[in-house]
Amino acid sequence: MESNKVTDLTTLNQLSGGDSARKEKYIHLFLTMLPGQLESAQKASSDQDWPRLKNAVHTLKSQLGYMGVKKGQDLAQQIEKMADEQIQLEDIPTCMNNFVAICHQAEIELKAEIS
Repeated sequence: MESNKVTDLTTLNQLSGGDSARKEKYIHLFLTMLPGQLESAQKASSDQDWPRLKNAVHTLKSQLGYMGVKKGQDLAQQIEKMADEQIQLEDIPTCMNNFVAICHQAEIELKAEIS
């Protein structure tokens, strides 16, 4: 994996069993789901709707795992914990900005992977 990349497709390659069409299908599904889920998480964060934020990032966390976006997964887990326990709420906007940036980078990398 290149050091500046946020994706590592090792898990996805294993899941797809080396079938490139299957791998592309999983990437397409992720890319289709990502904008709506990110928008939902951002809206929940700006509304300070902590239960909804927790659920939104939880959904993204597992999807990011399949795409090997470890930094995004780690941030999602951190945001999920803060929202669930309602701790360090002042840090959520910064974490969300970083999370969104990582997700957008993953989106760029995954689009390049299937183009």
